[in-house]
Amino acid sequence: MTKACTACGSEDLDLEETPPFCNECGEEVTEEEGGSEASANLVVVAVITESVPVPNKDKLTKLRVDLGGGEEVTVVTNAKYCDAGKRIVVAKVGASLPNMEELVAKATVGGVKSEGMVCDSPML
Repeated sequence: MTKACTACGSEDLDLEETPPFCNECGEEVTEEEGGSEASANLVVVAVITESVPVPNKDKLTKLRVDLGGGEEVTVVTNAKYCDAGKRIVVAKVGASLPNMEELVAKATVGGVKSEGMVCDSPML
């Protein structure tokens, strides 16, 4: 994800300096308010409401998970021990994880649409 100066919109930033600044307008570059908080809201504790094996895929499981607030999504995972009623950590679409270069996106896994990713502790 590319950062841009909030004052002029330029992406020509000197992030090595303390404080970081924009090379085009000279303004100090700061984190957008709520940026990390908004990203944190995309990684949530969810409850598995349904867990079924993906047909013809030995290691994949299709989960239906309750993200809270009435939001339910389908997530496909190769994680073990994902039984209905258990709580898991889920990265919702758009989440940024430390070990991934790209944001979590909708994907088709084993022929099933997945709208998030189950996270284990090394991913966080």
